[in-house]
Amino acid sequence: SALEVLKALSSLSSTYSPMYADMLYVSGDVDTAVEIYTNYILANPADLNSVMKLGMIFRQAGSEEGVEWAMGYILGKDPGNCLAQEVLDELNGSEKEETIHPA
Repeated sequence: SALEVLKALSSLSSTYSPMYADMLYVSGDVDTAVEIYTNYILANPADLNSVMKLGMIFRQAGSEEGVEWAMGYILGKDPGNCLAQEVLDELNGSEKEETIHPA
């Protein structure tokens, strides 16, 4: 299967780790995808694209803390990153709405 191939490739070279994590995520294994991305980012902290992908996984999973961390990390390295700022603004906007109009 493609997952097994990407797992083997990512064990040979971390270059394949983001692809493996994406495939895991699409397959429904969110926890392992987050773990693979996290380990990859620890080894490759300048790969802001992978941090963004991890942030989007956190967003889909409903982890506000994860989204805040990822977008804050990106903005710390690239203050002009419009997408990271937009995602953070959306998150903060939804938090404000929830405090104004509790469910």
